[in-house]
Amino acid sequence: MGGRQLSTALSDFFLALSAYFVAVKLKEVCVIAGLGIFIQGMAASMGVARFSMEKPYKDIIRAHMLFSLLATFVGIPLLSIGFCIYYQFTMLSWILSAVCFLAITFSFFMDSEVKRSISEPMAGMAIIIIIALCLYHENLFGFLACIIYILSGVMVGSEGVWFGILRIDLLHYTLVLGNLAFYKSFT
Repeated sequence: MGGRQLSTALSDFFLALSAYFVAVKLKEVCVIAGLGIFIQGMAASMGVARFSMEKPYKDIIRAHMLFSLLATFVGIPLLSIGFCIYYQFTMLSWILSAVCFLAITFSFFMDSEVKRSISEPMAGMAIIIIIALCLYHENLFGFLACIIYILSGVMVGSEGVWFGILRIDLLHYTLVLGNLAFYKSFT
């Protein structure tokens, strides 16, 4: 097993653990938000399977790529819908739900490049909505979670090495912190 694979399998493991913990805790408060985080846990679990093998099966690689895309494309918007429901912004939650439904439906007819190019703006829109709701309701942890998510994507990224550590591993560990902040934002 290569070092890159082992370190990434480990960081994916901690990300999956945090996502499942938060998803279970959120099901009591807001099932939709918990489902959004759960999808991230599925992606991380597939990452553990993928990066813990010397030569992973193609199906595992595809599943990891699919769930990683879904975590961005569907998971973060579901988290945003959860915040709308939590703060009783019903109309906004219905609009976001319709946008997500349309995006998922049309995604069946798109190639993977188009899906990737749509997923980031969808996640960005969802994060902006969460930030606005958290600022309006003075939810420091929700705001902090969004900032962590943004910084992990923009500053850390997933390609290359930073101070001797793979960026993908740093991304996973910062998302763990973001997940824990999202958990605190609902409690």
